[in-house]
Amino acid sequence: MIRENEANDCAVIAVSLSTGIPYDEAHALLKAAGRKNRKGISPILYMSAIRQLGFTVTPIKLQSKTVRTIERELAKYWGGVKILVGIRRHVLTWDGNEIADWTAGRNHRIRDVYVIHKGDVPVGRSVPVPERKAMLKTSRPRSPVAIRIGPGGEFTEHSSVAAAYKATGLNLSGHQRIRRAVKAHGEWTFWAYRDNSYSSELVTIRLIKE
Repeated sequence: MIRENEANDCAVIAVSLSTGIPYDEAHALLKAAGRKNRKGISPILYMSAIRQLGFTVTPIKLQSKTVRTIERELAKYWGGVKILVGIRRHVLTWDGNEIADWTAGRNHRIRDVYVIHKGDVPVGRSVPVPERKAMLKTSRPRSPVAIRIGPGGEFTEHSSVAAAYKATGLNLSGHQRIRRAVKAHGEWTFWAYRDNSYSSELVTIRLIKE
C-alpha cells in the first residue's frame, strides 16, 4: 500500500485503512491538510482529516501496553472494529482483523488508542481478570542485545540484558544499571563477575536496534 516515491506515510495508510477510502484519496486529503511528501504529519491533523470524512475518533483504554500484547487483545475482544494505535512518532491500524503494520508482534510501547467509528462507540468484550494480569505482566518491552565476553570473543544475541547475563554465567548484580547504559549509548563495555566466582570478565553489550 506504499505509494511510489513515498516514505513516512504511516498516517496516510492509517487514514485509508481506518476509514476505507483508497490510499490515493487519503494521500490527497492529508496533503490538503498540510502534509508534505515523504514527511510525517501531526496526529491532530490526521485525526481532523478522519473527522472530515464523517467519522468519530474516540479514545479508549486497553489493558495492553505494547504492540505485541495489544494485537492479542484486539484479536480476541475487538474483532471487526477499526482502531488506531499511536506509538512514538508512528501510528498503526487495527483493521478489524489484524494489525496491518511492520510493528506487528513487536514490543513498541503504546501511547494512545482510538476507535474510528460512526454512530455509537463500539464496545469490545471485557477481558477476564486472569488474562488482564497476564497482559500487564508481559507488556514490559525487552530490548534484544548482543553480548561479547573478552576483547576477542564473538557476539551472541539474547532477548534482554538479563537473559544475556544468565546465558553467559555473569552475576546479575547491577545488570539494571548496565541495561540503562546500553539503551542510552547503544553499546557499553565494563567489567563483570562470574556467578559464584571472584574472577571478572571484560564484557561488551550492544543494543540490537529493531
